[in-house]
Amino acid sequence: MSTTDLFSRGLSDAFLEALKDGPLRPLLDTAAQENLDLEIRDDYINIYDGRGALLKLSNRKAGYKVEIHHKYKPSEEIAPKQTGSYRVNTIKANEVEAWVKGFIEALPELQRNARDFDKDEGRDEYEICMANRSGGMIVLDRQAQLKGTLKSKVDLLAIAMSEGKPQAVVIVELKKEGVTLLELMKGVSQSIGYSDMYAPEGKLRPDVATSLQKIATQKHALGILDDTLVGADFSNLPVRCVVAVRSKAPSEFAELRMLSEGTDVWYAGIDTTTSLMPVPERWHLITEQPTAS
Repeated sequence: MSTTDLFSRGLSDAFLEALKDGPLRPLLDTAAQENLDLEIRDDYINIYDGRGALLKLSNRKAGYKVEIHHKYKPSEEIAPKQTGSYRVNTIKANEVEAWVKGFIEALPELQRNARDFDKDEGRDEYEICMANRSGGMIVLDRQAQLKGTLKSKVDLLAIAMSEGKPQAVVIVELKKEGVTLLELMKGVSQSIGYSDMYAPEGKLRPDVATSLQKIATQKHALGILDDTLVGADFSNLPVRCVVAVRSKAPSEFAELRMLSEGTDVWYAGIDTTTSLMPVPERWHLITEQPTAS
């Protein structure tokens, strides 16, 4: 990552191989079997169940570093030490298989403990990630943030598709069901800020484009995504900001209209029964001055 890069995603070849065909493979298989969300970070992975990351596993020269939030009450066998809010462990290469087996055995209890701290919006985020791995919208990343940049954490980064080809990079700000008009407007304001940070002068930051390409390629290698986005160039795609609400009545703001002065922020309703994000043709432009429908 160069000194100007503020965003980095991707696993080293060795880490990727360990997950694909090596001692970490049971971890990958368990995530798939248990419908957990494995996200690729900067040479580490997070495994989510709902809002919370059950595991952060980072690549190290002689093995891996384990971090699990202490609230999830991991056993001393899998994370014996505490540093700040996390239980941690450093596992050597010859200890990986045994540690993975112990983690998988402890997983049901970790999940039960983590659900005590789940929140609706975080659960929505997780379910949308899991539901949108193919089709018209493909979610590539969640909880993305530019290094050292305040107010840059976005809920989702996705690719809008059309006829099997990428059409736009989508920055998604999620709002929970029952959101008020005022809260929706806050989401619009946040989205305008994201657009300025992630796509200055209307063009996606090169470090973000490269990182999203790595995520797409490596998630395909791990069997998480199909090959639709492998080799795709995101650098020249338009960037769209969307405020999305997962709701039993996803069209509740569908008639919201504002005079935009060129502001490109959209509303999308997501049906709770499917969690599928609508394609751009079903978004609705929103701006700063709401009018009655």
